[in-house]
Amino acid sequence: MLDAARAWASVDPRVRALVLKGSFAQDAGDERSDLDLAIVAEPGRRDELWAERRAVAERLGRPLGLFRDVANWRPPNLAIAVYDGPLKVDLFFEDGEVEPSPWLRDGFEVLVDKDEVGERLRARLEELPPQVLDYLHEDLAELDSHAWDFALWLDRKLELQDVWVVRLGLPLFAELIVLPAWNALAGEGWRGPAGLARRVEPALLERLDDALPRSNDPPELRRSLRALVALYVEARPRLVERLGQPLDDELMNQTRTAVE
Repeated sequence: MLDAARAWASVDPRVRALVLKGSFAQDAGDERSDLDLAIVAEPGRRDELWAERRAVAERLGRPLGLFRDVANWRPPNLAIAVYDGPLKVDLFFEDGEVEPSPWLRDGFEVLVDKDEVGERLRARLEELPPQVLDYLHEDLAELDSHAWDFALWLDRKLELQDVWVVRLGLPLFAELIVLPAWNALAGEGWRGPAGLARRVEPALLERLDDALPRSNDPPELRRSLRALVALYVEARPRLVERLGQPLDDELMNQTRTAVE
């Protein structure tokens, strides 16, 4: 498949570069790993290639499935194709350059490069400022505001007995609020849940597991909400100290009164 991707990218005049990312670029892939390819279009031609993403996927092989992905970490246009095996291939369509991100510091390999895209990417990664939080939040005040709005929303849905919304929303609160806080304390706020056990003490992970809901029973959902909020509250003053970004407590106090 990589040979097919190289052959296509080399001759298509709309393609400026082809970059391998992820585990295979880090010599860590196996037969179950995803294949992550960044297709770098000539400036202004990404939308043209994106519109032909199915045809592009077919140039690499015979896709058994193809869909457009929407992720909270703001990717460029991302199509996911599934080939025989099954083999999952992430196709990132980028315009002109590869967007630098902390993930690329783990390693990448330039397969086709018609205009020194790889060299510029390495230079931009060197200049990339540290990212202390996740991709959803620009600063600690945003994460904090999101936390209390999210908790209030879950509390209201619980009040309305919309139990399935709450049951599914509580793990999302853990992913979007609690984990970014813990990752930031570990100095890798952008990491998400991947490799979490390498950054968080086992006892804390056990508390997170205990905090997640076990049923749709409203008292259990209320217990889970309180437990997840408590995990964030515990991390909050340490985040203020580590990031040097003060927080006001008024919204927190009002929200905790409401959800308690």
